[in-house]
Amino acid sequence: MPPVRPQKTKNAGLFNLLTALTLALTLLLCGAYAAVFINPRVAINPFPPATETFTPSPAPPTFEPTWTAKPVTATVTASPLPPTFTPLPTGTLFVLGTPLTPNLPPTATQTLRPVNLAYNANVEYFDSVTFKPASSCGDFIVAGRVLDAQNQHKQGYIVQLGGRVPGKSFNPPISTLTGSATDFGPSGFEFVLGVAPVASSQTLWVQLFDQQGAPLSAQIFISSYNDCKKNLILVGFRQ
Repeated sequence: MPPVRPQKTKNAGLFNLLTALTLALTLLLCGAYAAVFINPRVAINPFPPATETFTPSPAPPTFEPTWTAKPVTATVTASPLPPTFTPLPTGTLFVLGTPLTPNLPPTATQTLRPVNLAYNANVEYFDSVTFKPASSCGDFIVAGRVLDAQNQHKQGYIVQLGGRVPGKSFNPPISTLTGSATDFGPSGFEFVLGVAPVASSQTLWVQLFDQQGAPLSAQIFISSYNDCKKNLILVGFRQ
């Protein structure tokens, strides 16, 4: 039997043409990928990389030639000396009076005599109930009266008390008027110190002034005792 030959179809030529065209396009596409891979900035690359901007580095600093200090000659102009002043002599203040301090230790009765002032003072010590029956041993009182040369009581004068005792200070001084405490006479005055009687050695003082504030006596320094029988200090001013 004779061999059977394959029958050629009518479309065989068309299929061969499409195959050749596909092969050519494949080769062309591979070549394009290779070109983009080698040079990403090739014109056929639809997504080229961003263009880098080159920033030049600053030039290195330059230095001036080494500077050599030159000596500077200063001209000093002498200033005139300030004038010299001679201080004027200072005057000496005149002190009206100075309280006398007795040399003997304090006793129950003291008489202190200021100098060049109208009134002297006599200091005595009592149990406060002698003049104020309602008082007690815990009261500590400085009181007194003022008499002129005719033994007349002087009212309206100013009496100040200052200084200190243990536990109490009277700085600034406190003031009262003669005639304000009649338990001690028509010209009587009184200071209730607000502490229990304590011992002190001439750290308290009283002083008499007229209605204009001029001193009528020196500061009369007085002592005190931790004794119920001496808890009232009576200061008698006498012209």
